[in-house]
Amino acid sequence: MRLRQHPIVFLVALAALIATITFDLGRWRLRAGPSDAQLIAMLPSHNATVFFANLGAVRDAGLMKLLAGVKPAEEKDYSEFVRETQFDYARDIDRLVGSAGNDQLFFLARGRFNWDRLRNYAATHGGKCEAGVCSVPASTPGRWASFEEIESGVIGLAVSPKQDAIRMLGHANSSVPPLRLTEPVWVNIAPSLFKNPEAFPIALRVFVISLESADSVLFTMCPARKNSDAAFEMRLDAMFANQSTAEATAKQMELETRMLKLALMRARDQSSAADLTGLLTAGVFEAKQTHVYGTWSVSKELVRKLE
Repeated sequence: MRLRQHPIVFLVALAALIATITFDLGRWRLRAGPSDAQLIAMLPSHNATVFFANLGAVRDAGLMKLLAGVKPAEEKDYSEFVRETQFDYARDIDRLVGSAGNDQLFFLARGRFNWDRLRNYAATHGGKCEAGVCSVPASTPGRWASFEEIESGVIGLAVSPKQDAIRMLGHANSSVPPLRLTEPVWVNIAPSLFKNPEAFPIALRVFVISLESADSVLFTMCPARKNSDAAFEMRLDAMFANQSTAEATAKQMELETRMLKLALMRARDQSSAADLTGLLTAGVFEAKQTHVYGTWSVSKELVRKLE
């Protein structure tokens, strides 16, 4: 499976993609454990994109179909994994935190797993378990998935060229700022990703260029406002070095949104609430001190299309 290095456009599918990446590689078990903040602090986060998904809340909100409809790239491998371990991420994970950067992925997950089956899966698929750490070849040649039980109900997983990369969990200095968030899904994007706009889809590049000078970029998935027709909202909080830069960026993002609407009109094309054009043209931005805040309403039509 090829790992993508740019953030996900539809935050609605963020949890699905995060989970999906792990499952043609992944193996685990869970129940309760440390707080979300403690899990995040264990992640190697230098120049990394850090993410969180409260999958229990996603299930309660009735959005789990979005995850269930997204399959790993190696669907045959995943089906085999589910059959042998009786594991289903849409049902068995309650919390998922992770970091992606420097050609490595790290995850910590809380939920319900059969540890004996997972060990057996590793042993029967070219891997091994020693001193509490299991490793198994990933579907991409030259990469390994290594995992261990962190404590009761919490599993750590690393995907890396290093066979024992899982040992880095809890031993790296976390650079993630304290995040007191109640949103069910969020991603704190590594600023370095915005230095390469060409890595993003064409429709997003103008927005990426606007955020290139940001010190930090946080996207969250939030409940829709009362009396709104949206399924939920995607929100941006980008912090800049000074207020003037933040104000200029907010104006630039407003301008790019208007230009996109005009381009669609000139092409005699209408933005649709059920696709990316409707999402991008719905953006609203404002600057407050050194922050730029953005909001996109994700329509119910788009959610139904993704299911």
